[in-house]
Amino acid sequence: MAIKVNKDALVKRINRSLAAWSTPPELLKLRNARGMRLIASVGQHYVVETRSGLVVEKHIDVEAYARKRGLMHKHEVMREEEAA
Repeated sequence: MAIKVNKDALVKRINRSLAAWSTPPELLKLRNARGMRLIASVGQHYVVETRSGLVVEKHIDVEAYARKRGLMHKHEVMREEEAA
């Protein structure tokens, strides 16, 4: 049986992993794009270097990125967001 994981929880897992991996800590962060122009440029999610503001990775699929980094178990799936 698959366990559903909230997208926000996955983003937090990814950011903790990036903080532990980067030197100095908290240098890299997964961000959610705001505004159509930014979304068109870097995608809905992107990784940024916090000191310089440079975009390190673009067009991040949160679930695939978490799996690639080993942050999700095989039995976990990302819960689909419900329309408000």
